[in-house]
Amino acid sequence: MTPPPRGPLDGIRVIDLTTVMLGPFCTMILGEMGADVIKVEPPGGDIGRWTGVTRTPGMSAAYMMKGRNKRSVVLDLKRPEAREPLRRLVESADVFVHNMRPKAAAQLAIDYETIVAWKPDIVYAATTGYGEAGPYVDRPAYDDLIQGASGLAALNGEVTGTPRYGPSVLADKTTGLFLTYAIAMALFHRERTGEGQRLHVPMYEAFTAFLINEHMQGRAYEPPLGPAGYRRVLSPSRRPYRTADGHVCALPYNDRHWRRFFEVVGRPELADDARFADQAARSRNIDSLYAIVDEIMPSRSTAEWLQALEAADIPVMPMNTPEDLFDCPHLSAVGMFPEVEHPSEGRLRHLKVPVNFSRTPGGYYHHAEQLGQSTDAVLAELGYAAAEIAGLRAAGATGSAGIAAGDIAEPAIDDAQARSLPSALDRLDDFRARLAGRRPAVFLDYDGTLTPIVARPELATFGDEMRASVDRLAALCPVAVISGRGLADVRRLVGLERIHYAGSHGYEICGPDGVEHVLPEAIRFPAVIEAASAELQSALDSIDGALVEAKRYSVAVHYRLVVDADRPKLDAAVDRALTQHPDLRKTLGKMVYELRPALAWDKGKAVRWMMAKMGLDAHAALPIYIGDDVTDEDAFRALADDGMGILVGAPGDATAARYALADPKAVEGFLDGLAALLRQRDERAHGSPGTGSN
Repeated sequence: MTPPPRGPLDGIRVIDLTTVMLGPFCTMILGEMGADVIKVEPPGGDIGRWTGVTRTPGMSAAYMMKGRNKRSVVLDLKRPEAREPLRRLVESADVFVHNMRPKAAAQLAIDYETIVAWKPDIVYAATTGYGEAGPYVDRPAYDDLIQGASGLAALNGEVTGTPRYGPSVLADKTTGLFLTYAIAMALFHRERTGEGQRLHVPMYEAFTAFLINEHMQGRAYEPPLGPAGYRRVLSPSRRPYRTADGHVCALPYNDRHWRRFFEVVGRPELADDARFADQAARSRNIDSLYAIVDEIMPSRSTAEWLQALEAADIPVMPMNTPEDLFDCPHLSAVGMFPEVEHPSEGRLRHLKVPVNFSRTPGGYYHHAEQLGQSTDAVLAELGYAAAEIAGLRAAGATGSAGIAAGDIAEPAIDDAQARSLPSALDRLDDFRARLAGRRPAVFLDYDGTLTPIVARPELATFGDEMRASVDRLAALCPVAVISGRGLADVRRLVGLERIHYAGSHGYEICGPDGVEHVLPEAIRFPAVIEAASAELQSALDSIDGALVEAKRYSVAVHYRLVVDADRPKLDAAVDRALTQHPDLRKTLGKMVYELRPALAWDKGKAVRWMMAKMGLDAHAALPIYIGDDVTDEDAFRALADDGMGILVGAPGDATAARYALADPKAVEGFLDGLAALLRQRDERAHGSPGTGSN
């Protein structure tokens, strides 16, 4: 991606502690305008990472929009060890922005008095639900609440008969714009005077000011000359007009527009009607006027109205759906939806900056990052050495502590470290012994380990460091990444050339040569599975013909083996079966428990098939499974129990695994430690660095 020229805020650093929409929308704009935005996130990340459509856990479409042009740093501000990194960040910054209520900000010691003591000329921006002088100051606030409290829902109800919120987070984004211009004004003041300052933008007041501006009407006077509410926009007929084949948006507004409109529609006499003669008269009779237009518009097609009204220079536009916008000729011409290639998310569509500067245009400089992707880089910029960064991580200041790189190969640690590290370190001698004379093959669970989604989705990450760790290990032994995704998808997300990929939980596999293999049918559907499937179908068919969606139960772990052909029927009957027969849970649980040994045996055959396709001798190789999903671990556990393999647990299965890892950073450390161990072994055996291939 070739970055555009830097925007007008080039050189400004923003420390962004905001979450959800309001604050991130503001800092998104600051980033587009060239500011260096450092997004400080808690270990769980911004909740917006998990909202809406997503390809990868923690990288939702909503977050991809708001997270662009920002660097993600994880700091657990509840830990005292995070105070010094935060102080250094503040000292390097021009703007500090958060959206925490006053009491919460004080508890985390990010109140204005603390921050300004660290950086006297800082622009400290806080945005909360309500102004600090009012009784609502400590209440939580969300967009729906503010739309309702400000009067918007009631205004919609006055028109439609039913109060409702607008179908967009209007209060959040509007207040975000208020916050953006307030920060820009404070920076301008600092540029002229050298003075920083504190500013506060409350949602309730900001959106009320935005909404009531035109709705003040009679309440602008004291005593009032009438109620609040702008009649034109509250007219029931103020809506897209129905045409002969659809809808059109037309708005004659001034005297000239209306005279031309009456001529176009063949009703020139209406121009002389006293009710519509001028702006004041039309305002008093707006419902009658709009009702007449409403009656006229169905007489022509949408295309005919667009042509006729455009020719008369009367404001008109087609009524688009959100989907229509992507094919709009004007938006296409101005490049409204540029496409970019994201390193982990593939091809993405974004929004252009909707303002134009002749000299400092701003734009898209930096992809939205995985959670904590820039933590180490930013800490290094602040003067932290690698050992100090590792210490912060071990203390939990930058997220969960885990095994650092090299801990497995170099287990010399002090007592305090030993108490904080998982049990994998206690079994190093056993680990080395089992490697002796055997060729390791590493199977990595992409969905639950490289980007865990089962127990702790806040830890999801697959950045450059993890990719480098996997690639380094692949130079020393065969590595396969297993995913529930299809082959093409997981290959695109991981993007390494010398490893194997196993898609659909191992039912398809391909190597570096790109040749794909599908699990043989003899393994996919053994007789015992077919018999169990028939029994299950029979049991469910006997209950009013209802089928249950297997994915919601432990049957799900064998879904592809058992009921592939019946998926549409199963999916269609989920709620009916559960609602009518809640006791199905126990019945299915018992059946699956009894079937598990047979199913695990079958999965074991699938693993051996994968190893054969990787060119491995099952008796000479040592498969090492790193994952958190019992679905896949069943097969590997069978191998581990008979001494043929090793399980390394990730967050979701710390109790079942023989070795335990805490989070993706620990997985990185484990992979690097294993690579170091293999190099040491090869050097001892051959007197030179080891090599490996897939």
